[in-house]
Amino acid sequence: PTRRSSDLEEDGKKIEGLRAKSAGERKILNRLTTLDSCLGLEGIQTRIVNKYLPLLNVYIAEFMGVLSDGSMSVNLMINDKARIEIVITGGSANSFEMLSGGEKTLCRLAVSVSLAMLSFTRCNQKPEFIALDELFSSLDESHVGTAFKLLKKLQDKFARVIVISHKAEIKIGRAHV
Repeated sequence: PTRRSSDLEEDGKKIEGLRAKSAGERKILNRLTTLDSCLGLEGIQTRIVNKYLPLLNVYIAEFMGVLSDGSMSVNLMINDKARIEIVITGGSANSFEMLSGGEKTLCRLAVSVSLAMLSFTRCNQKPEFIALDELFSSLDESHVGTAFKLLKKLQDKFARVIVISHKAEIKIGRAHV
């Protein structure tokens, strides 16, 4: 049986309609794919973490090396539940919660200064100074000297290192830096 030209014309219009509908559906799919890539499990948070966590770990390693004379290391990683996990080696324990008070303070200090350094990576112009508020307040006497080593390291990176402290004995420490 031969088809009439009117049937062929009608089929052609149906095909064009399906093509237009398909193009519209493709646009919606592209939008959903974009939203999923930004907000889904592999979204913007994951991309930020994947980009900046390695650099943060470089800074932490540098500062932890100074603060512990290379005997202790801290590494941040993402576990299988997409949570940041702290991996500690060389300390009195492998978990942050089980470290001694002094070791916890050194870890916090290394991570805090590292986060500050990480925040400066996106600056067009490197900041001229860094300010550390009450750097020595939670350090015991055995770790004060290592804090001065950290200040010396920061002086290599900044024109000025400002330290705010209420401890009078720290003023003497200027000779150490």
